[in-house]
Amino acid sequence: MVHGVRAFVPRMLAGGDEGHIVNTASMAGLITGRAGNAVYDSSKHACLAITESLYRDLVIRTNKVSASVLCPGAVMTNIFAAERNRPAELGDAHDECVLKQPARVQILNQSRRRLIVTARHSRVISTQVPVRVPVATTGTVPAHHVPPAPKPAPTPAPAPSPAIETLQRELGRLNYYEGPITGTMNTQTVQAITYLQRDAHLPQTGTMNAATQQALVTMLAQGNNQMGS
Repeated sequence: MVHGVRAFVPRMLAGGDEGHIVNTASMAGLITGRAGNAVYDSSKHACLAITESLYRDLVIRTNKVSASVLCPGAVMTNIFAAERNRPAELGDAHDECVLKQPARVQILNQSRRRLIVTARHSRVISTQVPVRVPVATTGTVPAHHVPPAPKPAPTPAPAPSPAIETLQRELGRLNYYEGPITGTMNTQTVQAITYLQRDAHLPQTGTMNAATQQALVTMLAQGNNQMGS
């Protein structure tokens, strides 16, 4: 599967035509924990994960080529008939059972509309099963398959600062600040600094800098906020 992707996807992109990659995994790629199936199940999960990443990569790069993964359930094959690999002179082999042409067409049509397609008994069935990580950002994959984004961790409240507490008191003495003394740079503090900068004919940035600090010291020394008068 990996070699196929590496061999054909670059050519499909370079050709500029519409195309679709259908990788075949298994329903074993959607479940975990089956006894005695570690190697088989992990290979199917790998196929599913590679196709999901390929789908995302193609969405970013082009709208002409996409990818889906087919996850068959119980398909009637001779996978458990090991004697099919025996030389003919050692015994008759069972006839292989392959997907009929209508089933192949149906799978391709379903693949163009969804990222993960499940199939059972050579027939495409609904994807209303616990799908591991179906994803859609653009294109035709149903948007309701997008997993919810994790909630961001709450931002801790800033710790009170003695310097800001002093600033609030000084701005209050000049009638610029009328809010509570919190020691944190709240909206009222920023607004008070802006008013001070306006009256001092300084750029109104709402942040304390050397020029603003000097203006504050001068106004406090004068005992009023009429520096700009």
